[in-house]
Amino acid sequence: ELEVFLHDPRLQAIFAHLNINVLNAWTIFRLLDTDSNQEVSIDEFVTGLLRIRGPAKTIDVRSVHHDIKRIQAILTRFMEFVEQRFLDLETRKRTMAGEQFSDL
Repeated sequence: ELEVFLHDPRLQAIFAHLNINVLNAWTIFRLLDTDSNQEVSIDEFVTGLLRIRGPAKTIDVRSVHHDIKRIQAILTRFMEFVEQRFLDLETRKRTMAGEQFSDL
């Protein structure tokens, strides 16, 4: 449905006025649908367009890059933690299995 609206000359004029490039409708939809309910309310539309208008500034790109690096580090630490917990569980399981057989 969004792709149909993006071909509307009135919507294209709004995007042009706000200096928004409309090459990828799904990317725009995802950016505008802030509550992820697969719908874009009037409030999300207006607020979202004002937020994404104009070209990305260097500070914006660097900020996103910084956020991605930070999230990547957090996820790496979490994955290492989970992997260690699985190894600990495997060790406990083997120890418990060995204790059961030693009683025989």
